[in-house]
Amino acid sequence: MTPRIPKRVSIHVTTSHSNRSFARTYSLSAVIAILSAIGGFVLGVIAMLVFSLKTFIDWAEVESLRNRTAQLESALVRLPEVKQELLEGKEELKRLRIMLGIEKAPDTVDYTKLVFAYKPIIPQRVSDTLDTSDLDSTQIEEEIEGFYPQVLPTVGFRVTRPFSKHHPGIDFATSEGKPVFATADGVVREVGYDSLYGNYLKIRHGKYYETFYGHLQSAIVRKGERVKMNQIVGYVGNTGRSSAPHLHFEVRHNGTPIDPANLFVLKREYKGGAYE
Repeated sequence: MTPRIPKRVSIHVTTSHSNRSFARTYSLSAVIAILSAIGGFVLGVIAMLVFSLKTFIDWAEVESLRNRTAQLESALVRLPEVKQELLEGKEELKRLRIMLGIEKAPDTVDYTKLVFAYKPIIPQRVSDTLDTSDLDSTQIEEEIEGFYPQVLPTVGFRVTRPFSKHHPGIDFATSEGKPVFATADGVVREVGYDSLYGNYLKIRHGKYYETFYGHLQSAIVRKGERVKMNQIVGYVGNTGRSSAPHLHFEVRHNGTPIDPANLFVLKREYKGGAYE
């Protein structure tokens, strides 16, 4: 026997603490419509939540891609700088290995054993630097020579980095505390310290030349002091951006760095004896 499907549905609601009750009768089609509406609403809410979650995830991915793109663009801008830093780091590591004796310098030059052949830069107009009214030509030449750097600035060294386009001087690796000499007569222009060269000093030689001495342990002259060629002006150190004791030495002619090796014409002598 097939059960009969009721055409109407009655709902009775009573409370446990009173005699009041609520009763309502609905047609079966109305109940189905109400339940369908509730189910549709719930499904709509779920669909909306899923869509909102997907939208949020997509937005987060887009923001992450934007940030990543900005980082890549920033890295691309810094790429030449990073490349230069890597090259400098590689060169610094090579210098350190040479200074520690782990690696042999391929082109190390011992200037103290050279047969000196030089072409010093001599000013065209000597009258700009000297009063030549009472000097003959021989005296003028001798006086000019006193104003350009012509002796080695320290002793017992190895050249670990020569002059080049990217290195405006010569690095002399030697023991800490070795003397540093004025390479010509002049006047101390500046004595100071910075993060790159550590303790340093500059000496002015006449109108055209200036020498620079970096990474000093200490300087023993003061700004404005007159110095003579071969005079000790400081001591080799390891200050500033330096991986081992050495002297960074520069020569500037009219403010432009030139290769100091072209001007070294005398061996290092002091108090009658040669430093070895």
